[in-house]
Amino acid sequence: MKLTCFILLLFLLATPAFSQRKKSSPKPKPTIAHADSLFLAGNLKDAIPVFDAVLKDPSITKDARAWFRSARAYSSANDLNKSVISLDSAITKGFVNYKLMDSDAALANLRKDSRYEALRERALNFAYPCRTLPEAKQFDFWLGEWDVHPTANMSALAGYNKITRAAEGCLIVESWTSAGPHSGMSLNYYDPATRLWNQKWVGSGQDIQEFTDGVYADNMMRFKFVGRNPDGTTFQGRLTFTNMNGKVRQHSERTNDNGSTWQTIYDFTYVRKAAGEMP
Repeated sequence: MKLTCFILLLFLLATPAFSQRKKSSPKPKPTIAHADSLFLAGNLKDAIPVFDAVLKDPSITKDARAWFRSARAYSSANDLNKSVISLDSAITKGFVNYKLMDSDAALANLRKDSRYEALRERALNFAYPCRTLPEAKQFDFWLGEWDVHPTANMSALAGYNKITRAAEGCLIVESWTSAGPHSGMSLNYYDPATRLWNQKWVGSGQDIQEFTDGVYADNMMRFKFVGRNPDGTTFQGRLTFTNMNGKVRQHSERTNDNGSTWQTIYDFTYVRKAAGEMP
């Protein structure tokens, strides 16, 4: 009898009613891939909660692309307030592709909202920081088309210069044509790492020169350079552009005594041309 009861007890313990129940498996962690698959299938009702859950994950919340995808989903669902919030977060975290913002079909509803243009402008400014960087505009007084004269003889013509912006305001390009046989170009840019301006000049006479440590102060852009004499020795030089309210003076100098005295290499005055006068 005791043996029978013991066997019966073992049987009962082996059944689900008496054995320790297994814990239910945890739900799979939400992922961007899952949210995207739901979105692409047109299942906005399920996609949006997955996007929301994913963006609460500390490892994902800094992902600008994830926020952008969330903005697309909310825009498609015509929840524009949340779409604005998500797109704003995407831009804050580094999303700068304003062209995609302009063309993505999923953002069609958001583009009709009055808040869209401000978001686009933010993305544009992040993409092209020189548009709003004050230091990148310090050399703008040199922009334009100019007749260039020797400062000591303004009736003579040294040449023509055309100064333009490039690289969305991060670069200033000089295109020089002398009254004689030569021409040349320079690239000028502000380096945010050093907070200094630089110029790289290349002329048709194979004259190559770098101007460094450019600083704008007191209406003057001042560069330093190391020049080379015909015998291969070097000298210290400085190049100064002076903003004269509609004119510009470009003055190159050298020193042979560590700056105690300076001698002029050339001294030009720029006079702005009327539109269409460049040769």
